[in-house]
Amino acid sequence: RIVDELAAVVRKKTSGHALYVVEMLNSLLNESFVTYSTQKCQYVWDMDRIDFIRTGDNVAELISSNLSSLTLESQHVLRILSCFGLQTDISLLEVLEKKFQKGM
Repeated sequence: RIVDELAAVVRKKTSGHALYVVEMLNSLLNESFVTYSTQKCQYVWDMDRIDFIRTGDNVAELISSNLSSLTLESQHVLRILSCFGLQTDISLLEVLEKKFQKGM
């Protein structure tokens, strides 16, 4: 299969941890290690580049790395939202958005 080699490398780098796999795949997409080819109508990747990637020792490190690539404004909103637990109401996001548009 086409993805076997990529799947093997991702599994090796993540030890098969589901959350880590998702975060690593998101990272590969965001950093253009994996891209969609409209000519081939499929995703393509460079295994040499992916093999060379240094992965963090744990999921938290990878997520932290991904969060640091967000804008400072987005990071600030996430810090505030983290105080509200696992779920929050969309109206809270709307209030925060209005505050940021006004310069808080």
